[in-house]
Amino acid sequence: MKINVLTLFPDFYSSPLNSSILGRAVEQNIIDVEIHDLRKWGKGKRKQVDDTSYGGGPGMVLMAEPLINSINEISSLQSDDVHVVLMTPLGEQFNYEVAKELATKKNILIICGKYEGIDERVINHSVDQEISLADVIFSGGEIASLAVIDAITRLIPGALGDPDSLLEESFSNNLLEYPQYTKPSSVFGLEVPEVLLSGDHKKINRWRRKQRIVQTGLRRSDLLKKIELSSEEKKWLVESNDETYNNL
Repeated sequence: MKINVLTLFPDFYSSPLNSSILGRAVEQNIIDVEIHDLRKWGKGKRKQVDDTSYGGGPGMVLMAEPLINSINEISSLQSDDVHVVLMTPLGEQFNYEVAKELATKKNILIICGKYEGIDERVINHSVDQEISLADVIFSGGEIASLAVIDAITRLIPGALGDPDSLLEESFSNNLLEYPQYTKPSSVFGLEVPEVLLSGDHKKINRWRRKQRIVQTGLRRSDLLKKIELSSEEKKWLVESNDETYNNL
């Protein structure tokens, strides 16, 4: 998968793209990430890329001409069609389903918004999808873009050492992950649940399924509306004292 990033701060990506899962994915050519400095397409000797807003108001706006020129040039150099994504607070909320869809693309270009935003004509002319990471404002789209790159990379075959890691992690099948424990079995009087030490994988799988449902009910009940629960699973929620589901 080819991932292009258009940013005013290319150095921001050096360490993350050389570390952990992303670093291995780059090294193994599972993803090919190319960072583009928007100022390359800036206007004049000072490589200007922003200006004041028509109609007045605080802050600066990224100009249409450098952005459209950069998108066109980057796209023209790619072997596959480019899906252009803008990181913006106005976009759709990024989630597991959006990540899965993006992971199917062969080539994406992520534009990092900055300042008061970008000229609306760029969005109308060149952007395929607008994405927001969360209901907060970041200093720019760089932090959000890294989160998107990491999330979609994990979903590409070969990126994770153990592909089964995806099967029961949070948000897969609209459920949160079950609690995790490791050695030793007793720490400061705190014990690992006995079922996990039993060696009975049928009981362990049932316990984990129950924990996923209960955790989701207590923490993200909105996700449960997307799945069909059995009568036993509904009973687990009632027994967990989750007031949202005490009437099930």
